[in-house]
Amino acid sequence: MRTLALLPVVALGTASLAAWPRCSHTDFLHDLAMRESRMKPGAINPFGYIGLFQMGEAALQDAGYYRGDLTRKNDWTGAWTGRGGAGSLADFFARPDVQVQAIVAYHDGLVGQIRRFGLDRTIGTTIAGVEVTLSGLVAGAHLVGIGNLQTFINSSGSTLPRDGNGVAITTYIAELGGCAISSTAPTFAAVAGATGGAGVGPAPPAPPVVGVPTAPSPIAVDPDTAFTMASGRRPLEVREAMAAIVATLLTLWLVWTSQASFFAWWRGKMSLFAMKADIVRACIVLCVLLVILQ
Repeated sequence: MRTLALLPVVALGTASLAAWPRCSHTDFLHDLAMRESRMKPGAINPFGYIGLFQMGEAALQDAGYYRGDLTRKNDWTGAWTGRGGAGSLADFFARPDVQVQAIVAYHDGLVGQIRRFGLDRTIGTTIAGVEVTLSGLVAGAHLVGIGNLQTFINSSGSTLPRDGNGVAITTYIAELGGCAISSTAPTFAAVAGATGGAGVGPAPPAPPVVGVPTAPSPIAVDPDTAFTMASGRRPLEVREAMAAIVATLLTLWLVWTSQASFFAWWRGKMSLFAMKADIVRACIVLCVLLVILQ
């Protein structure tokens, strides 16, 4: 009877151990940097992805380090935000600690999207022969984008997205799975000196690619990301620019109205009270519209 009574406790302990991270967040970043760039902060690949973690313009925009440009390529012709002291591509290459901070900020956003779209429901299950963990999902989204990760999950693994080098999403989910994920960025020295993790095991062989492998389309499942990819600008930036234009036009209208009322009074075509009333009314309209624009 005692043995039977202990079975639920043993089962619970086994489940807890299975869910316990096999490696730290620093180990995860170490393995990711080794796979992406061989731990080279100044690395840049033929597709224009840069740094330790081979981040593109869109990823660094999401992380808050790059303002973007008018192209959809990783040509880095736009402005940088200056966050962490990275005001240019050269600054970013020269600051590996900032690169670590940027990837952690980007992965924070991916974790939010993974949870928002319910993809974390698959954690602890096996898809396409690979055990699913949170760090594996983050790694998969890092490789091919959150939209393609969603496609992989929703197809139960029958659709296998790959990156531009033909690497299957299951490779990253397996080799970078089972690690802790944190919103606190370690130093570059800690990442470089980490031993790395064992992941959740090797991924099963992926079906051969027919023809030349191409990067899967980074399908954006949320409207903000889709707008950014299509226009090269964040929705908030466009809104702020439009608000500035409208505010400028409203200010010019106020100046024109005030000037017209003043000259009408000067020529004796309007009373002083009416002139003041027109100007006050215009000021009230301007203030109300400016509040609405905020």
